[in-house]
Amino acid sequence: MGAPKVEQEKERIRIIFNNEVIADTTNAYRVSQGGSAAYYIPTADMKMEYLGRVPGSTYCPWKGTASYWTLSVGEKKAENVAWSYEDPKESFLAIKGYLAFYTGRVDAFYVGEKKA
Repeated sequence: MGAPKVEQEKERIRIIFNNEVIADTTNAYRVSQGGSAAYYIPTADMKMEYLGRVPGSTYCPWKGTASYWTLSVGEKKAENVAWSYEDPKESFLAIKGYLAFYTGRVDAFYVGEKKA
């Protein structure tokens, strides 16, 4: 499996959780590797008041150290639903200040008009 590739995403990305639009952006990046992809969304296009950092991290040899986030809207919570690279390696500086979400841990994740 080769190194991940970062590209500007052309489609609009929207995330919905507990009937609340958490993110809505046309400024995302797509990081693909080995047939899968993650969409990194700028925090400026998210409702960060619903997200909180959690302790712990993981390390990616290409991107660096990942921090994790929990999403809480009303009584509904999704633990470790998102991750970010706050100090990514040089070839991934484009995603600094962006969060990626596990699509299966939110109610709806749209890439363009299609549900991911």
